[in-house]
Amino acid sequence: MTRAPLWLSALYLSVVMTGGLGCGGGDMVVIQRSDELPTPPRESGFLRLPNAHPSVWIYIDGRYKGRVADYPLRALLVSAGQRRLTLKRHQHSTVYHLITVSPKAPVTILDDPHPLPEPPPRPRW
Repeated sequence: MTRAPLWLSALYLSVVMTGGLGCGGGDMVVIQRSDELPTPPRESGFLRLPNAHPSVWIYIDGRYKGRVADYPLRALLVSAGQRRLTLKRHQHSTVYHLITVSPKAPVTILDDPHPLPEPPPRPRW
């Protein structure tokens, strides 16, 4: 049994080849689609940010984890437990959340930083 990635309509699939080791014959069985989240390891869970802008910066417990664009599925693996999530974006409000991550189900955050209002005009003296 070997595992190999297969390119199919801009979608990667993990497959298992069964049968002979040669180039012919054998059946392909889909193990997992690349656009689905895998089962998280023990003591971990997923944080999903489906609506976040690609330029949003992600901080978990005060540590920078990257931008949303760095995670193609807009989900990142986080250790289980209660975590402080901060989402930042240039010239936008900062979003804060206290989340509880578990391996049972992903935590989904639908908030996105909102644009800051224009500053008031400077007085002329």
